[in-house]
Amino acid sequence: MAISDSFVAVIPAAGKGQRLGGIKPKQYLELGGITILEASTKYILKEKSCKGVCIVINNNDKYWNTLTLVDHPKIFFIEGGETRMQSSINGVNFWLNKETEFNNILVHDAVRPCLTNIDLVNLLNSFNRAKRRELIDGMILATRCKDTIKVIKKNSLLIERTIDRETLWQASTPQIFTKEAFIQALSFYKTRNDRFTDESSLIESSGGIVNLLEGSSSNIKITTKEDLIFAKIIISNKRK
Repeated sequence: MAISDSFVAVIPAAGKGQRLGGIKPKQYLELGGITILEASTKYILKEKSCKGVCIVINNNDKYWNTLTLVDHPKIFFIEGGETRMQSSINGVNFWLNKETEFNNILVHDAVRPCLTNIDLVNLLNSFNRAKRRELIDGMILATRCKDTIKVIKKNSLLIERTIDRETLWQASTPQIFTKEAFIQALSFYKTRNDRFTDESSLIESSGGIVNLLEGSSSNIKITTKEDLIFAKIIISNKRK
């Protein structure tokens, strides 16, 4: 049974998806009859404890108002920033300035369309339980690193060392944090020039405690054309 701690969601979708190529940004490509962005938000919107979803778009975006999501009562579109992290922060500030009561803030990539409802519910339940029994500020989905990782010398392809993969995990989304942890992180962010690669790294750097939860390896991020092919296969197999 789902634990009812309420949350709001932020979906950074201001990227141009240049590595994938094509005319449209990748979040607007179709996958299984709907756009990647719509697929990525599907289960989040269905969750009863979700109070709303803020989708952060590029100010030159020409496609957002063609989505069926435009008319959804829980959906809000706002303008993003120059970086992924700044777009996330814009979304967080939107919720902090809005008269909506919530406990937690969830962030999910706009181009992770293979998120399962099982993974989402497990994350929400695990986080809410962990908050009640220990000091924790956030939790993220992640997968074990299966490949051997090599570190190369700067500006070279010469291998410097091999890292023990037993302690390595690959972070993904959704990532969920308490409202208070994000408020603390926003104050910290204003004083730093670091380029944080995900929301968890920002929370961690500002003193937050974040746990991870093992999720499905099928929860892939669409970056290349090969990723798009894999996502189509994953979604097709789920429907069988």
